[in-house]
Amino acid sequence: MSRRVVGFYKRDGKTRPITMGTGRRRAITEMRVPRTLKRIDIQRKNYGIKYTGNGHWELRLGNLTDAGWFWEGDEYSMLSFLARLDKSAYIDEFLRDMKGAGLSWNDIKSILQRNMIRSDDGLYPLSGDNRTWEFGDLDDLFSEDVRNFLDDGSFDIEEGKRDEIENDAYDYADLSYGNFARKYGDDYRKLMKGIIDNAKSLNDFLNKISSEDVVYDINEMVHNFVDDEAYSAISKAIEAKSSNGK
Repeated sequence: MSRRVVGFYKRDGKTRPITMGTGRRRAITEMRVPRTLKRIDIQRKNYGIKYTGNGHWELRLGNLTDAGWFWEGDEYSMLSFLARLDKSAYIDEFLRDMKGAGLSWNDIKSILQRNMIRSDDGLYPLSGDNRTWEFGDLDDLFSEDVRNFLDDGSFDIEEGKRDEIENDAYDYADLSYGNFARKYGDDYRKLMKGIIDNAKSLNDFLNKISSEDVVYDINEMVHNFVDDEAYSAISKAIEAKSSNGK
């Protein structure tokens, strides 16, 4: 029976998995991911990254005074930190700071590899961030999908009930990020694992996650999610009408 991988460690120049059966002592004494002996503390006006020991990191983006927003994270949100920083005007400065502080791609890569075992780190910003998941950016797409499904004959709807079903469908949709992550988290992790493993440097990794192909793949996940929700919402609205005898 295969054992679940919970981390990685290095021996003889090779990265090896730590499984549930490996034992707590070995995980503590040999695990090099994401532990480091380096003293990393980079603090700028618009970003910060600090290694606090025992595998823990403090991450920061933005500032309320000038940027008008502020974000804090830890080692479990490293990819989210990098994805947001990559879209800012400060990425080149960060890459220089990183080099000056001795923070290597391998240090970061090991954290990302660990996160991709079971978390959705990075999916939120890469799939549209707050614009998509907090500010209603999916509403128009959902409305269009609902109308298309109702017009293309996908559903057999009683005459005169179409507009009513269209309006009711909104009550049965769950367009939350949590729902999206539950349904497409595995696809995302599979995509990211390959990118992380094959990236030669942080700059190479950032170029890959912002490439046309990867942007398309993640956008397709979002569009498929909305399609599924639209179809499901119409089905539930029709079923509710039928159950109520209306």
